[in-house]
Amino acid sequence: MAVQVNDQAITTLAGKFQAWQTSLIDPAISALANIPVSPGEFEDGNKLKDAVASRATSLTTTLQGVKKALNDIYLELTRIANLYKGTEDDNTISATELNNMIGAVTKSLPGFMKH
Repeated sequence: MAVQVNDQAITTLAGKFQAWQTSLIDPAISALANIPVSPGEFEDGNKLKDAVASRATSLTTTLQGVKKALNDIYLELTRIANLYKGTEDDNTISATELNNMIGAVTKSLPGFMKH
């Protein structure tokens, strides 16, 4: 059975990963930088403010990792699509290329392949 690869479909898919970075992740990171917490000046209020700031920092770090993973997928899919452009040989690239993409994502999101 022959496999037909559509480089334009791969490019379109790559564009979705790129768009998610700016439409979903960037606004979330920006919102986390501006969480208003004004409990007042008392010990528990300060602890609450510090806890919210700490959680926001942690979530921002996680979102930055997700953004990098999305970008890695975008770049790898774009590279793969470019390999297929103008070629009629369906075997130009192999599963190794896709494994490289998974490896790039796993570096940004440890545990990505764990079940």
